[in-house]
Amino acid sequence: MIGNTPALVIGYWMKKGLLKLKRIVVGSKWKMVMLDFIYISKACWCTRTYTNHRNSYQNVKQNLLLIVFLIFLIFTNIKADEPNSILQNKTYEYGISAGYLFGGDINISDAPNNFQTTGAFMIKGFIDSYLSPKLSAGLYLQYSYSGIEEKKHNDEIATHNVSIIEIGGSFKPRFILNPRWAIKPGLNISYRKFFFDFTADCGLKLDNAQGMGLNASIEIQYLYSSSYILFSEIGFATQPYGGKEGITYLDFGPIFYISAGIAL
Repeated sequence: MIGNTPALVIGYWMKKGLLKLKRIVVGSKWKMVMLDFIYISKACWCTRTYTNHRNSYQNVKQNLLLIVFLIFLIFTNIKADEPNSILQNKTYEYGISAGYLFGGDINISDAPNNFQTTGAFMIKGFIDSYLSPKLSAGLYLQYSYSGIEEKKHNDEIATHNVSIIEIGGSFKPRFILNPRWAIKPGLNISYRKFFFDFTADCGLKLDNAQGMGLNASIEIQYLYSSSYILFSEIGFATQPYGGKEGITYLDFGPIFYISAGIAL
């Protein structure tokens, strides 16, 4: 990961220069934002590809810093004016969403086998309060249910399940693009609780493990009516620290997710 980070950052700035030229010609701020996020996706996928499972703690921190850095650069590209609109006048939002968390590697110390999630259904309820027209702070509660594949030394694969409850806080800048559309990048910090339905081959009980979540997201909102907002969200979930008694660490790098929901 360390060797790839400079190349990714340099590549980003090369792309940024070309996009600045494109903006002069096309004048599309929306395309700039979406292309920035696509680059975040590619960068995080590359860093995950080169992750060393047993040195994941450092890699997760580096991945997270890269995500935060690239999201910060997104902010410099969004300069949309805020028209006087229903979106701008909202002081709080609450809603619910459902989505899919894609598969990824989970690093569990002291366990002899490798573990990988196969994808998870997720549902989330949230409330966001606007500290100012351009910034909200909120709380959320999320439940997800995932399959887990345990690859054993003899290449046999055992399938298990895990339920995850997550409660956390969020910070989301809001950029109103026009009276009906808005975009909300976000950073989320959470507490996670894991409920595994199995015990590892070595006798290690994984149930009731816990961890700290650090997630990055971008939410795209559409004002459907004066009362309802439809939105979609794309982002990454990470866990730089976690475990339980008898487990040195339980962590994972960026795992991609997508969801959609409704807010009031």
